Amino acid sequence: FGAGVGTAPFVSIAEHLALTNMSGKYIFFSSARKIDDAIWLDDIKKMDGPFKFIQHITREEVEEKKIKENVMLKRGRIKKEDVVGEMVEGMRCFICGSHAFADATKNMLKELGLEQKDIKMESWG
Repeated sequence: FGAGVGTAPFVSIAEHLALTNMSGKYIFFSSARKIDDAIWLDDIKKMDGPFKFIQHITREEVEEKKIKENVMLKRGRIKKEDVVGEMVEGMRCFICGSHAFADATKNMLKELGLEQKDIKMESWG
C-alpha cells in the first residue's frame, strides 16, 4: 500500500518482479490525489509481471477501468471492499506513506483480520 511518493518503493518491487518473473501473488494498492500525481503509472503499464497494480485517485473524477490485464484505475480512497477480495492466507502487507495514510491502512487491515506482525510500515509527516 503506497500513497503519493510512498508508492516509489513498490514501483521498484514491481519492476523487479517483472524482470525476474517470481512466483507468488503480489498486489499493489496505490493512492494519489490526481491522475497527474501518479507519475509511475506509465512505467507500470509497460511492465508485465506476476503482480496486480490498483491505482486509486482520490481528488479527481476518473473513469474506473482496467488499463491492462494487471493494472486497474479506481476512484476514491482504498476501502475494505477493495482489499478483501484480494486477501490470501498468510499474506503480509507493507505500507508506505503519510502517518495518516499508514495508520488508516494499518487499522483497516487489522479490522480485516491481519495481525500486527504481518503489517510493516514506513511513514512520515
